[in-house]
Amino acid sequence: MPQAVQTLRTAFFALAVAVSLGFGVAQASASPGAPPARAAACDEDMCDYWCGGLGMCRGEVCNCY
Repeated sequence: MPQAVQTLRTAFFALAVAVSLGFGVAQASASPGAPPARAAACDEDMCDYWCGGLGMCRGEVCNCY
């Protein structure tokens, strides 16, 4: 059972980080006069990770295959 708790904690932490990064990108792109930060919003490594090794960025969107 402790392994399941550790897995849940890891998943929750990863989700919290992803949400925080998402809000950071949204705020940066919404700032007046700031260069658009959306082009770098999709990280190939994280996309691949979230898609179980079958992810690919297309622009700012992560696609799972």
